Amino acid sequence: MSTSTELGINDVFSTAPGVYFRYLGPGEGEDQARVIELTSERAKWQDDWSLSELASKIDTGVFSKRDIQGLPISYVEPESRDMKGRDRRWRWIEKLVADPLLWCRKGRKALFEKYAAEVGTSSETLMKCVRLYFQGGQTKDALLTNEWAKGSQKRSSESDGKSPVVEDEATIRRSNGRRKDEGTESEREPYPFFGEERERIRREAKSIYIEQKLVTRRRLYRALMTRFYSYQNSNGEIRLFSPDRRPTPKQVNYAVNQLLSATEVLTRNTSAAEHRNNTKEKTGSYMQRAVGVGDVYEIDSTIVDLWLVARDNRNKIIGKATLYLIVDRFSRLIVGFHLSLDKPSWATAMEALATVSTDKRALSEKWGGKYEATVWPAHKVMCTRLAADRGPEFMGFDSDSISEGLRVAFENMPAKASALKGMVEMTFKLINVSLKDDTAGYEAPAHAQKRQRDKAYERDACMTLDELGAELLDIIRLHNLRMHKNMRLDNELVLEPVRPIPVEVWAKDAKRRAGQLRMYDEDYLRMRLLPQKKAVIQQQGIYVNKCHYTCKRALDEDWFVKARGNRQPLKVTYDRRLVDVIYIHGVAREPVVAELAGRSAEMRGLSVAEVYSIETIREQSRRAADEYNLALEVEHEQRIHERAARAAQQTREAIAIAGGASRTSGSKSLRDEEATARRAEEAVASKFALSGSSTSPRSHFPKPAPSKPAIPKIATLPPPQPQLEAADPLDALFNLSDD
Repeated sequence: MSTSTELGINDVFSTAPGVYFRYLGPGEGEDQARVIELTSERAKWQDDWSLSELASKIDTGVFSKRDIQGLPISYVEPESRDMKGRDRRWRWIEKLVADPLLWCRKGRKALFEKYAAEVGTSSETLMKCVRLYFQGGQTKDALLTNEWAKGSQKRSSESDGKSPVVEDEATIRRSNGRRKDEGTESEREPYPFFGEERERIRREAKSIYIEQKLVTRRRLYRALMTRFYSYQNSNGEIRLFSPDRRPTPKQVNYAVNQLLSATEVLTRNTSAAEHRNNTKEKTGSYMQRAVGVGDVYEIDSTIVDLWLVARDNRNKIIGKATLYLIVDRFSRLIVGFHLSLDKPSWATAMEALATVSTDKRALSEKWGGKYEATVWPAHKVMCTRLAADRGPEFMGFDSDSISEGLRVAFENMPAKASALKGMVEMTFKLINVSLKDDTAGYEAPAHAQKRQRDKAYERDACMTLDELGAELLDIIRLHNLRMHKNMRLDNELVLEPVRPIPVEVWAKDAKRRAGQLRMYDEDYLRMRLLPQKKAVIQQQGIYVNKCHYTCKRALDEDWFVKARGNRQPLKVTYDRRLVDVIYIHGVAREPVVAELAGRSAEMRGLSVAEVYSIETIREQSRRAADEYNLALEVEHEQRIHERAARAAQQTREAIAIAGGASRTSGSKSLRDEEATARRAEEAVASKFALSGSSTSPRSHFPKPAPSKPAIPKIATLPPPQPQLEAADPLDALFNLSDD
């Protein structure tokens, strides 16, 4: 394996059992390597190691490379005081670690005393800070205090004018038009349009035509003639001079064309931004800004022009997917991609960036594609600069997490300047060409924007998101292994010679950049890049993204029992592609993994967007049930009021007939008589029911006197049937928010 892939900056290797060193980068000499020992508290940084010998010993197994990142990872959110302390220490040593004299043993003490006097601290303190910085992976987080690294659950719960034109006789002749030939008296003499008169027309045309883009040439000529070659008659009407006393439209257009440069013409017809992006001179190339492989990655997103169907029901069309690509500018190698149903956002962009270190074999198995290690030579290699456009997902303070955590410079291209990241734009075009040729349900962007479309391409949809992912893996394999005949290589690579194949260009140039490529593990990238959110500890579990989670630590420490009276917030990291697990911050040195609780087990294997879609339908069902039950309760209450009013009226009439007699005297005998009568009625009713007679048994007994109700009867309406709104999963998807 090549040296560049075996040894990267911040890699840790062991020279003997229990003795570890960190490789800090190449030295000033041609074959120098800078290292520092990790197992000593007073370790010295050295630059007298041989880079080639070190790489050879690692290749041959004399020195064992440790499969650890070694960076000071902590899953506890730092407090503001910790961040201030880290930034203060960094200001102390920022210039010191960049000073080449730091690697000279002779005079190092005087150098530290000099910088200590400038920043107002002791040389011993600077020595400790520099040692922490180098041993901790040359990142600002290495300068955080040890108290921050320990972490606690309590901390996790708390919560920036042209020069004048010189005209000769030929120019004047051309502007005035052709001279009339002898014997052709039908042609009039051209108007003498030159000198100061033409300059006056030019100045006026510049203020009208150039500054006002809606003005046409015909309107310009009409305005100039009205202002300079017209008069007002006795009736107050505007009249133009005769044709022989004013210039023709061709003469005016010629004068205006001399006034405008080619750039001004193109800028006026389109816009300054479109001219810079498409029609300006191409004397240079943005490739000149990439010094080699792994220097600049370009990232961008697009909507895949392919209609998809649902995984569980192919009869349902679910729309189009969002694709993020990450392309190395120097070699054109696709180093990572992300495919999902989510809208473009910062969270999905960071998930795409995390795929640089994702296990490509597991990714291929997820989408059902074929895995080949040779297609992914840039595994775990992070760039020095990340180029993106000015999309809403890339414009914000979230990019600080990349700059501080990964030491990657984030570059936003100017607005409407897609040519400055043309490598990823070109790759999108190649992918669309491959999909267009062989995939059903593909709809070209130009066709989708037409007002009247001749064909409904969505009816041809037959592929799921998983099948599209497998096809994209094949397209990426084809892109990384094919020869790009128009790829412009460095002279050194041309003379080698190296074929213009992305994987071969990467492998060859990686040797030239030996020891300069930065490599990060997937766990570190995910904790730095994946979205974070505040969860809530409830009695049912840790609630976030419409799901409940649990873990052994929470059960052992009775988190859910304590939350009955006081629900506590908790910061977690999650993956939008899968809701099976979350990572809890601030409760331990290592990440605490929580899995779905039993009440949310049916969500296993779904994405966050799919969970929100299902819960939206459930919420609509609950609202429909409330409306249905309310109608039943209103009808029930109305019947109770009618029955009570009728009983009260009949009782008042009986009291009036009794004429003030006692209501309790003889009540026992009346109770017995009524009980006997009711038993007789029930016996007769049973007899008639067994015989099948349609005559009512009540007809054999005297009917009570009819009475009028006290209140009019209100017509009741039948209870409404529950109507569930047809929930569109895409509505829940596009309304999804990480806030």
